[in-house]
Formats: sequence, C-alpha cells, structure tokens
Amino acid sequence: MRFLDRYLAASPPLNRAGLRALLHALEAGPRARGRGRRFRQLDPAARAAYLERLERGRAGRAFAALEAVAKLAYYGDDGVMRALGYDADAVVARGRDLRLLEGRW
Repeated sequence: MRFLDRYLAASPPLNRAGLRALLHALEAGPRARGRGRRFRQLDPAARAAYLERLERGRAGRAFAALEAVAKLAYYGDDGVMRALGYDADAVVARGRDLRLLEGRW
C-alpha cells in the first residue's frame, strides 16, 4: 500500500481520481453484477474468473491500467525482488562496470 499511496500522491489529480474510481469499480463490480459480494470477499477462483471476464470485456483497457499499477507495486517491492533472487544493487554495479569497460559515459 505504501507504493500505491506514493504513486497516487505523485500523480496528476485527474489520474489520481481515475485510478481511485477504477479501484472502487473493481471492488464493487461483482456485487453490482449479481455476485452478492465485493471483490475482496470472493474466493481466489472467483476473483480470477472475474478478472478474466474484465480483461476480455469492454473494461479490458481499464483493467490493463490497474494491472500495470499492481505489477509496478508488486515488483517494486524490495522484499519480493529479494525473494525472486534479484539484486538491484548488483545489476547497477555490473552496468557501471560494463560501461567503464566499454568506454561509454
């Protein structure tokens, strides 16, 4: 949630309002479509099915925007990256060494 808070704080007001509206629509969508529950109350299989329907439907582009922000938040988390074996500092150091070796910058 810290990422999302920072992301929204740095976004233009219109983008911030749009993203918040999309998140509220995602949460309320299953209930509005007769599923009787909010998104977070669905079991994992029902959530996945709902998201797949969104992705294929008219809301596909809006869903893609939410998915992109979710991926930024997930893969931007240091703990997740460490668990995946990714060491950002080591990658930056290798890049710097390579630039020096190749005489770039």
